[in-house]
Amino acid sequence: MRSTNAITLQLTAHGIDSYCRELARRSPTLEKRVAALDALITFVSSQTEPGEQAKAEFVSIKQTLLDHFGQAQEALLNERAQRLHQALQAQHLPHITNLYASLSRDAFWALLGRVEQQLDAAALDTLRNWASAWLLQAKQRAQQASPYPDAIDFNAAGIDAADYLAMTDVCHYLDVDA
Repeated sequence: MRSTNAITLQLTAHGIDSYCRELARRSPTLEKRVAALDALITFVSSQTEPGEQAKAEFVSIKQTLLDHFGQAQEALLNERAQRLHQALQAQHLPHITNLYASLSRDAFWALLGRVEQQLDAAALDTLRNWASAWLLQAKQRAQQASPYPDAIDFNAAGIDAADYLAMTDVCHYLDVDA
């Protein structure tokens, strides 16, 4: 039953496509575009009555939204993979850690996979050696800084735990020991 305090929205796949294209043009960042599209998908899905959701028009509208969302998400992953690639090649830990902290572990590993595909064997070996050496040195410093013989103290060693976690995942992904 419809509320008397409700309004009716008329949506078409063409109208949604036009809106999404304008959103892409106006969004200051890919992150914001993905978030806006995700919110719009949720809104349309949650505010459409079940009977309406079975109609071809709704399916077309939702598919249009999902297509734009998928394109924006892919562009965002490519952008982040490029940033991670640059950070890894420059061995710039703050950028690596920032990306690591902003993503789920699965998303970070997906980015590592994209980066790995772009690296030749020599660059991959350089990355493996650097990551392994960094992690080994961090562990040694943390062990030496600890007042207990069987514990490590990253804080006392001046090692950010987020840096350590990011580099641990890089090493695990690259299958290197440290």
